[in-house]
Amino acid sequence: MPYVNVKLSSKIDAHKKQNIANGIIDFLVDILKKERSLSSLLIQETESDWYIGSDLQNKQIQVFVEINITDNTNTEFEKSEMIKSTFDLLEKELGSLPLATYIIIKEHKATDWGYSGITPKQRKISNNTFQGRYDGMGNNGAKRALLVIDVQNEYFTGKLPVCYPENSLPNVLKSIEAAKEHDIPVIMVQHTLLSPEAKAFIKGTDGWELLDEMKSVNYDYYIEKNFPSAFVGTDLETWLRQNGIDTIVISGYMTQFCCDTTARYAYHLGFNVEFLSDATATLSFENNAGKVNAEELHRAILVVQAARFSRVMSTQEWIQSIDA
Repeated sequence: MPYVNVKLSSKIDAHKKQNIANGIIDFLVDILKKERSLSSLLIQETESDWYIGSDLQNKQIQVFVEINITDNTNTEFEKSEMIKSTFDLLEKELGSLPLATYIIIKEHKATDWGYSGITPKQRKISNNTFQGRYDGMGNNGAKRALLVIDVQNEYFTGKLPVCYPENSLPNVLKSIEAAKEHDIPVIMVQHTLLSPEAKAFIKGTDGWELLDEMKSVNYDYYIEKNFPSAFVGTDLETWLRQNGIDTIVISGYMTQFCCDTTARYAYHLGFNVEFLSDATATLSFENNAGKVNAEELHRAILVVQAARFSRVMSTQEWIQSIDA
């Protein structure tokens, strides 16, 4: 929930102030993919003396903008976009800006935010939605759920055997074990193709079945999906919100299809995303657009995810982060 504090000279007319308020909220919604109702902004008029060095700047319009966000939830690119977009908006509305135009990003711990006088930690106790077995609180106050996506025979003994990175399955199992130890709910996702022309993931076939290692997992929720995103045509989003989840953790198969698509979709819905680089995997691909080997494909997806959509980390790094 971003909160913006804007201090402006009282010389600025009300119409420009309204444009500035609307513009800042607009680009925050666009950059952060948050609901508009979750962004708040306060404009304060000031007659205070403003100095640059020892020179009084009483003939210039003065502007100070402080954007308050939760730490560890936004990329450096997103933060730089906030600053750039704010500056461009102010310049559009106010013309040439003075040197002492400050636009500051201020980050807060998730547990420091208070809504209606109580912090998220207090709400976890007071609100029934946050009670019960789903704790999942990590070092940054995140309320996580681990998605185990399409760990099915098709990717091991079927038509699409994944090959890179090696040991992805042991890392999926490690992530499940760590999630259970930290009361992070595990959501098992299984893919079914409905097309009459489908050659894989046909319900009831051996390739469609979950891998034997998954059948013994005591998961907390099960999703059967028909599209690359685990959100499309399912009640995943509803379940996550009912259980107070704000961060999803991506594991499973394949990196560039269902893992990548689910991560992007989650980001667009306003969830934070953690993408496990060695608990996801793929295979080499070739079609009329060209060919790419499994290592290149996997690495490219991780780089793009890290640039905008997810916090990318190894399974061990993730386990250390929830242990902290």
